[in-house]
Amino acid sequence: MAIYHFHVCMVSRGTGKSAVAVAAHRAGETLFDERLGETQNFSRRSPGVAHKEILAPENAPAWVHDRGQLWNHVEAGEKRKDSGLAREVQVALPGELTPVQQVELVRDFVREAFVHEGMVGDVAINTSNAKNPQACILLTTRGLDPTSPTGFGQKKTEWNARARLFLWRKSWAEIANRHLERAGHDCRIDHRSYAERGIALTPTSHLGVSVARRGIDGRDLIQERIVEHDRIVRENGEAIKDDPSIALQALILERRTFTRADMIRWLEGHTADDTQLQEALAAVMASGLLVPLNTEGAEPRYTVAESMSLET
Repeated sequence: MAIYHFHVCMVSRGTGKSAVAVAAHRAGETLFDERLGETQNFSRRSPGVAHKEILAPENAPAWVHDRGQLWNHVEAGEKRKDSGLAREVQVALPGELTPVQQVELVRDFVREAFVHEGMVGDVAINTSNAKNPQACILLTTRGLDPTSPTGFGQKKTEWNARARLFLWRKSWAEIANRHLERAGHDCRIDHRSYAERGIALTPTSHLGVSVARRGIDGRDLIQERIVEHDRIVRENGEAIKDDPSIALQALILERRTFTRADMIRWLEGHTADDTQLQEALAAVMASGLLVPLNTEGAEPRYTVAESMSLET
């Protein structure tokens, strides 16, 4: 099922990062880092990178569309040892969309939210985890300036405003929902928190593809994140068993009608194991809150009682 995940972080020289290295890693490429005099080789990651491209404002110079030149220009324009080199946005892509539709979605979002404001966006779509495709978008912190030796102008401090982050988060949900509707899907994602939507569940932290693949590998931070994630998921599962309306309130905001299989897929992300999932599913199905719809031989579909729909 489509999920909402939107994470923003800074690529900072102060934390030992190189914009060239991060770009090479995300794109699964080999790039030469002129500032460090090092080759950044991440070609081993290339099989997981399903799509990559650079999106820039109109009339951008040709070098902007060359990944190595772009990020070496960025590095050359930053003199401070703690400079913010780039902004990275990570989003989870709706699995309901085809790979081509996912690319179209990301393009629309980057153009509307970032390129329109003057940023250059370096996009990489990673499908190494087939169940959790995601896009990583590296964004410049300066606008292009053809009169500057580095090709970039002054820092755009307005891009750092908290209100701008809120608009980006909201924009991702709106554009993703537009694409889902265009593709004939009735599911939706929502940028608002559980609390803002009146859903009595505790949000979990997104573990990410790399953590999910490694599992607990001995590093304390990863262990703590996984243990905390599992604790919250189990508590959410128990809450759903005690009050199945919690699950239905959340699901009906994502899709107006749903099948039993849809419910199972949703519960998979909100229960700790198969035993708890089956117990929660049984509680939902026996809750008396489901309204069967006439589907004439197709897989049975449900909605919820009208009073519950009005409450949400």
